[in-house]
Amino acid sequence: MKKNKIFVLLCAITALMIASCSKKAENELNAGNAQDASRKSINNVAAAESSFRIIGYIQDWADVDQVQFDKLTHINYAFAMPNADGTINDVDKPNVLRSVVAKAHANGVKAFISIGGGTAEALEAFNALASSPKSRATFRIALLEFVDKYSLDGADIDWEYPVKNETDVDYSALMQQLSISLHNDGKQLSGVVSGSYGDFIRPSVFAQVDWINILAYDEGTTNHSTLDIAQRSLDHWLGMGLSPAKAMLGVPFYGLSPTQEALSFASLLAQGANPDSDVFNDYGYNGITTIKTKTDLAYQRGNGIMIWNVGQDAVGANSLLSAIYAEVQKLESSAAKKSVAKK
Repeated sequence: MKKNKIFVLLCAITALMIASCSKKAENELNAGNAQDASRKSINNVAAAESSFRIIGYIQDWADVDQVQFDKLTHINYAFAMPNADGTINDVDKPNVLRSVVAKAHANGVKAFISIGGGTAEALEAFNALASSPKSRATFRIALLEFVDKYSLDGADIDWEYPVKNETDVDYSALMQQLSISLHNDGKQLSGVVSGSYGDFIRPSVFAQVDWINILAYDEGTTNHSTLDIAQRSLDHWLGMGLSPAKAMLGVPFYGLSPTQEALSFASLLAQGANPDSDVFNDYGYNGITTIKTKTDLAYQRGNGIMIWNVGQDAVGANSLLSAIYAEVQKLESSAAKKSVAKK
């Protein structure tokens, strides 16, 4: 009888421990929400900027000297890789990152580090590190140190993607902690979502980030990033509760074949593609006309446009970034005239 009582007692303790572990992330979220309510003045740093953003991703192989920093508002260096224990590996080419930051700041552009990316390795690391309070804390500290080391203005968390009713709770807890720490340091935080599908991010995250980059590409067969995909992507995420002020419409500076082979916009033009068309030799891409139309869409329904990636752009008159910049200037000039006319 005594042994049975001990056995029952042990079972009860074990059950309580399991229940406690499964509630940790949820409890952190609840505690964090209460803390957020008392920290509104601090979290005002996280409020969306009023000006339209032009955000470009860049990778370490790109020719930094060819990048038109004067036509960007933000640049995201991709990528630094997270580890399962919450630590973050340094980038492969630190001097390239330093050069990007220096050129960005010289042009009044904010520089971010993007953590993760669309690889199985990054997904596994995020799934692991976000699953416990200890590794989340390690990651938070590591990210703050990384941002400080390279004089960055913020961080972009590219976790592709959490799973609804599983890792989405951990993702929410992680982003909440990062939001508090980065904003306390005067830094910014962005996240990444897929295009016109998915509900793997809890709406509570939208309040924690400064904006969300919507990957409205790599969908479809004939063309992976049509205007229709862009419209549906904005419909989806705005419908999920994302504020238009925090919605950044992603556009590709590359084409995809039906077999998912990629070619940069510059390479497509070198092979004879029309800069104003959207299809060449079975490659679907965004030409200048479509890019301008998407810029209009992002301006009317969101608050920015995001580019993957600026290293794939053409130079000169056929530059997609130049087309985006010129279109934004035209739209803002028109908006300013309307504002003056109303006074």
